[in-house]
Order: sequence, then C-alpha cells, then structure tokens
Amino acid sequence: MLFIFAVALVVNFYNDNNAMKRDVEANKHNEEWECGLMFRIANLESKVDSVNAKTIQVAKATMYLDSCQVVKVNKAERAERRGRFVGGLLRGLIPGL
Repeated sequence: MLFIFAVALVVNFYNDNNAMKRDVEANKHNEEWECGLMFRIANLESKVDSVNAKTIQVAKATMYLDSCQVVKVNKAERAERRGRFVGGLLRGLIPGL
C-alpha cells in the first residue's frame, strides 16, 4: 500500500512539474505577444495623432480659404452696388447717358 502511494506521489510530482513548465512557457509566449501588441498599439496611436494634426491643419486652411472667398464675394457685391449707384446718379444728372 505504501508503495502505491509512493508511486502515485512520484507520478503526481512529475505531472505537476510538466504542467508548471508548460504554464511557464505559455506565459512567456503570452508576454511576448502582449509586448508586440503594445508596440503596435503605440505605433497606431502615433499615426492617429499625426492624422488628427494634419486634419486640423486642413480644417484651418479650409476655413481660411472660405473666409477669403467670402471677403472676395463681399467686395465684388459692394463694387457692383457702388457702380449701380454711381451709374444711377449719372443717369439722373445727365438724362442722355
């Protein structure tokens, strides 16, 4: 009976030792995989930050060009109104024009 317990104890120790080695190896691979993912995530975050910065620059340029276009249109409309006003005054003063 004691012999059976000794054999069972040795087999149990052997299986536990193998399981521990397997778990350590799996943990090592898991840490390597997580480290790789961490670097990929950091790289992607830096790319996203770069894209956000460029998007902000494009938005600022678009707003600037839009404001320039609005100023240009306003100046053209004012010049047209001024021309109509002066033309109306001249036609009123000199009816033959």
